[in-house]
Amino acid sequence: MIVIPILGPQLYLAATDGDDEFAPRTRVRTAVGVSLFLLLSFSGVAGGTDRTLVGLLAAGLLIGYLASEGVGGYRSTREVV
Repeated sequence: MIVIPILGPQLYLAATDGDDEFAPRTRVRTAVGVSLFLLLSFSGVAGGTDRTLVGLLAAGLLIGYLASEGVGGYRSTREVV
């Protein structure tokens, strides 16, 4: 799919890049946002099974992102206390 070349490198850099130019959460948010935009725009022109597959990919990406933000928020509140 078209999302993998966008999402893959950004997630890799978020996990391994020691440079402080961009925070890892910023990389993940940008990659997920661009990927969701592309998936939703492609779902408008796809038909039938392809539309279902693209919709499931977008939903999975959104759920994964929300779970990641929830875990990150939980960890940050646990470190403060």
